[in-house]
Amino acid sequence: MLALYDLVCLSHLRWDFVYQRPQQLLGRCVRRHRVFFVEEPVFGDGPARLDLRRSEEGVYVVRPTTVISALPVGVEGTVTRLGVG
Repeated sequence: MLALYDLVCLSHLRWDFVYQRPQQLLGRCVRRHRVFFVEEPVFGDGPARLDLRRSEEGVYVVRPTTVISALPVGVEGTVTRLGVG
């Protein structure tokens, strides 16, 4: 049975970069919670978006993509417009 709350981890690492303690612990947490692992944003040419996928462990991996032209305005504003902040 899932708990009444979700667990969100904001990270400067990529989920698939190397298997470390965060992946181990969060992989265990999926037994009782929905777990969202938010990676640092990547910069691209298309529209700002959130890419969501589910890892083998069952963790939802979220990767924000922000527009390169938004850099002078600030990444924070783009992430807020995506509904994350």
